[in-house]
Amino acid sequence: MEAENNSVVLFDRIYKNVGGGKLVYDENALPKLPVRSSSVAVADFDDDGLQDVFVAGRGLKGRYGVPANGLYLKNYGNGELRNERRTTRGFQRIGMITDCAAGDVDGDGDADLLTVGDWSGVRLWINENGSFREQTLEAGFNYSQGLWNTMKLVDIDGDGHLDVIAGNLGENCRLEASPQKPMALFVNDFDGNSSTDPILCSYWGDTLFPRLLRHNLISQLPYLKKENLLYEEYAGKSVFEVFDTLQLERSALLQAQTLKTAVYFNNGNGSFSPGELPLEAQIAPVYAIDVLDVNGDGAKDIVLGGNLFEVQPEWGRYDASRGSVLLASGTRDFEAVGTAQSGLNVDGQVRDIISYERDGETFVLFSKVDGPMEEYKLSK
Repeated sequence: MEAENNSVVLFDRIYKNVGGGKLVYDENALPKLPVRSSSVAVADFDDDGLQDVFVAGRGLKGRYGVPANGLYLKNYGNGELRNERRTTRGFQRIGMITDCAAGDVDGDGDADLLTVGDWSGVRLWINENGSFREQTLEAGFNYSQGLWNTMKLVDIDGDGHLDVIAGNLGENCRLEASPQKPMALFVNDFDGNSSTDPILCSYWGDTLFPRLLRHNLISQLPYLKKENLLYEEYAGKSVFEVFDTLQLERSALLQAQTLKTAVYFNNGNGSFSPGELPLEAQIAPVYAIDVLDVNGDGAKDIVLGGNLFEVQPEWGRYDASRGSVLLASGTRDFEAVGTAQSGLNVDGQVRDIISYERDGETFVLFSKVDGPMEEYKLSK
């Protein structure tokens, strides 16, 4: 059963390494804040020699579509991290954040902050002496709103500047999104039961239609049954015919303008240029990214993993990925390698990838939902 929004089980935890391979829970290290944390970024943001923490939230129970907050936890050097309220105020209601990363993207020596999320774009906050200023549009991340799952901040093209690789829903689905015709999510309490009712819509031609089957919509909002008695009546209606215009005007409107898993190259001054990844990067939702030299040519390659099974039957589960290898074929170009050549055949829903050295060999480990981890060794 899902925890309530104010439940103590939502408290984040820190386990301290006391030596000898033993980790001990320190109940006083973090403020007791019932945040549904999705990810954390750790860096010395204020340049005082101590590691601080940014905590991202994705949402609240029964409130899908309502933007969550980020928390800035300052390290005061006494074994405790405290909520720095002045800085945290700048991260209020920043979106349904699924992942975040910290690194110096503008070359001034301090750690900046990036986030991605559902119905959110790639967002950048520049660190200015421990204070953060959003520079998303100036950095070139306009029209980047998507259904992002994960991100990696790494120098992928070898020019000394940190680039962004971000995993999206992909394009192997019934949904389409573009800056000209974005997907839309109207969020409102349409039936007045104190829970949000998110209505997913997308364009067919020049008309915006709800993408819910009639029986699913009626089960969520029974009051609409009278005006949509037959499936054929409902099928031809735009979202503005199904819902009262005033209700839609009073709704929060979220958009997705791209579903592509993407790479953004850092130009060296804090601005980014979008790159292209091969079709094989778009065949399934990407939830895990790792970067390493797969073929030993000295260039950094990309390994992707993902899939998503828990979806409505009419959509069909997203299960096309068996793990993807994208080899660097130029400074900013990548070429996909087939399963037979790469040797990757990862079954299931991958949620993390990590590479490491052991006994002089390089290994890549895939962790999955409800399944055993899979380890692959790079052949020389």
